[in-house]
Amino acid sequence: MRYKGKGCTCSHDLYVAEGRVCKRQLTDDGRTHYTPLLVEELECRAGKKIRFYHRITVDCPEKTHTFRIRVDETDEDRQIDPKTGRQRFNRTEHLRQVPPGTPAARRLKGFRQDSESIHSRFDQAYPHERVPAYGARGALLIYLGYAWVGNSITRALNAFHS
Repeated sequence: MRYKGKGCTCSHDLYVAEGRVCKRQLTDDGRTHYTPLLVEELECRAGKKIRFYHRITVDCPEKTHTFRIRVDETDEDRQIDPKTGRQRFNRTEHLRQVPPGTPAARRLKGFRQDSESIHSRFDQAYPHERVPAYGARGALLIYLGYAWVGNSITRALNAFHS
């Protein structure tokens, strides 16, 4: 991905490695080293559609640039490259919305396992793994009740042990 800095003549080639936006550097022995750029914030910008962006800062000899890189698939990603005949870069396959090692990833670490465990227990609580409700409102009421019971048990256990 090539990004042009606003207000100066430089351009920056940014790459994706291990789910993160990186700046490519060549070492003394000719090897390629990808330096991950810090994701300052995962921005959610709402318009007609909701889109997520990584806000990153790139240091440059001329000045420091801030770029917003879309995390979801773009129209350009869906196009076929005339040279190769293949689909162009697909952001959703290579770029993580919450990259590992970022403040957001550290804050959210562990929640996925907890939520999957809770959803699994919820599915197993009912026969044939089906919620006994008609319509979205009825199902939502059962989900809220299940969460309420889980939170009540946790609160009671916490009060008992303190």
